[in-house]
Amino acid sequence: MPTSHRDGPSRDRLLNYRNMQAGRNFVAASLALLAGLAGLTTAAAGADPAPTPTPRALPYDVVLVTLDTLRRDRLPIYGYPLDTAPNLSALARSSVVFDNALAASVRTTPSHASMLTGVTPFDHGVLLNKGRLNDGVPTLAEILKSRGCRTAGFVSSVTLSRRTGLERGFEVYDDDVGATQERPAPETLARAREWLSAIPAAEPVFLFVHFFEPHYPYSPPADCARRFLPAGEAPAPSPSFPELHAMRARGFTRPEIEVLKARYDGEVCAVDRAVGEVLRLLRERGSLERTLLLVVADHGETLDDRVWMFDHGAQLYDEQARVPLLVRFPNAAHGGDRVAAAVTHVDLLPTVLDVLGFKPQLAPGGVSLTAALRGDLVLGRRALVTLGSSEARQVPHLRPAPLEGGLAAAVRLGALKLVVYPTADGEVSELFDLDHDPREQVAVNGSRPADVHRLRRRLDAWLGGRPELLRTAAAPYLEPRDEDALRSLGYLE
Repeated sequence: MPTSHRDGPSRDRLLNYRNMQAGRNFVAASLALLAGLAGLTTAAAGADPAPTPTPRALPYDVVLVTLDTLRRDRLPIYGYPLDTAPNLSALARSSVVFDNALAASVRTTPSHASMLTGVTPFDHGVLLNKGRLNDGVPTLAEILKSRGCRTAGFVSSVTLSRRTGLERGFEVYDDDVGATQERPAPETLARAREWLSAIPAAEPVFLFVHFFEPHYPYSPPADCARRFLPAGEAPAPSPSFPELHAMRARGFTRPEIEVLKARYDGEVCAVDRAVGEVLRLLRERGSLERTLLLVVADHGETLDDRVWMFDHGAQLYDEQARVPLLVRFPNAAHGGDRVAAAVTHVDLLPTVLDVLGFKPQLAPGGVSLTAALRGDLVLGRRALVTLGSSEARQVPHLRPAPLEGGLAAAVRLGALKLVVYPTADGEVSELFDLDHDPREQVAVNGSRPADVHRLRRRLDAWLGGRPELLRTAAAPYLEPRDEDALRSLGYLE
């Protein structure tokens, strides 16, 4: 059963102080690195001019591919019986596959901000899809550009438009997603191919490509859809967001559920093709073996796992919080290895800097993923946190009801996971033992109060001793056109 209680006064003040100082020190160290290398300021807006190239100033190219809303358990490499993703399966044979990668947030913008800055949402300031990156937080693109790297980003949704601040450091940032507020993977890929083909092979590149599939609406290409649809069901667009909301209100029928799940698998098939095209592009360029390639989802998706179906953002169960992550190191080093240690989005930036040979930088929540390959025990001792929205309608079984407009947080330590939601006068939580209940069906708060307290203390430390941060999300950075765009993608009603 879930447990509710009021916030108590006890705090580990030393841990809290260190946690807050770590975030500040990382930002300060990164700013010093930028200034020392290139005299770079971080107040850029819009596309930046190309740097003066220094041939092979960096030993490797870096390519980051993010897949929006992709559940790990719909991929064969994570045990799914249907062949939804042959290209990712092939890539896994030359990559390191991480079995317990966790999202920084189950929202798109905050998770991407953590990937591109190496810090947590409370450190970079993007807590929801309506947020904007704090001006003083350096990005990976800024750091690499300061070393003579050519930088470009190509995104497929308005949730990553330049209003988020994530364009900083990119000489090209293509967020032209059109009137639908989303862009199909082939169109985004064509823009990326055009840019990369014009860059001499001697110049190091950082290429960031974001694909929106398999985000709702699930409307895959017909050939992908036919592979998974029930017999007699023809490919067709998914219901609109208003229609989906009406279906939730009346209750989905089992045939409707199966068709929507099949369409989701078709979208996985479609984005897998896009990943295959990225690999082909790198092979044609002759750069695959000198590239650090990271392929990761920003978050997952709840299908029919819970009462509130076909959505994400406010349920912190593993179908949303646990993500696929493949890292192909240069020359396919460690290819075929699998890592069981829990890792997170904030580990990506430290990994890139480590592989490129930068001196170790202080990162508050992130470490290089190469530590996992060395069997570094620190990974097993970390408490990792995933954030989401606090919305009572998505978790109707919780009492007292979660507070609307706040933030929910899941803290994971080993096999234990505590999900905390603010309420009107305190909080409500669920503790799960993932070894015995991997689908998170039965909360064990009542029988394990010591574990609830221990994980709650770890969350307090992560919050810097300020549990009130969960009660109010950051003020939105929205213009009317932004609201219309997010509404069209189902984020607002």
